[in-house]
Amino acid sequence: MSGKGIGWLLPCLLGIVILLPYGGLFLGKKWHDREIRKIANSSFVIVDKGEMCLRVLDYKGRELLACPVTTGKNYGNKTGIGDFRTPEGIFYIEQIQEASSWEHDFGDGLGPVSGSYGPWFIRLHTPGHKGIGIHGTHKPEMLGKRDSEGCIRVENDVINRLKDLVGPGTVIIVLPGEGDVLAGLLAEDRLDSLTALVRKTSFQMTNRRKHADSVDINPIIMGKTHAGKRKQ
Repeated sequence: MSGKGIGWLLPCLLGIVILLPYGGLFLGKKWHDREIRKIANSSFVIVDKGEMCLRVLDYKGRELLACPVTTGKNYGNKTGIGDFRTPEGIFYIEQIQEASSWEHDFGDGLGPVSGSYGPWFIRLHTPGHKGIGIHGTHKPEMLGKRDSEGCIRVENDVINRLKDLVGPGTVIIVLPGEGDVLAGLLAEDRLDSLTALVRKTSFQMTNRRKHADSVDINPIIMGKTHAGKRKQ
């Protein structure tokens, strides 16, 4: 290689060595800024069954939306199908479905009701329970009250706004109200009482069985003993 070629090679190598770290910093900053923008647009939802209110907050805790809701008719955490309770806990959105053509039969003798889910159904991932979501309503007069079969209803205009603030993966937190806590404690007391009654009954039956065995066996033993003495 000629001296002229070497003369060009050294500046190029020095340029690469000097510029490479700066290039890495530039690309790293671009990636960092992109991730920050994602965080800035992120949000989560809190549904308070005590206040009967839904709130959307961003990652800084700023309130983006607040509205009244309708939750399950019955107080307490959901335990099974048909208990008309809204599940409590931390969940996330599975998918958002167009629901304007959906209908539902509420079992009140009026038959299927068109538009009962509003324009959108925001399906939640609630382990152990299926079909739970946030959706619109054909009964806006029931907002702020307990009337649903377990879903969370909001006004149709609100579900349109909510759809633009959340997406699959968004965290949904459902908090119990005072009535829900009391219902849970009452259910636990009933369960504890039932468990205690079963244990008491089982203990009594075991003792009676032991007593019965003792009564059945002892006369035979005593009879043999007396007979033996008479023979002597």
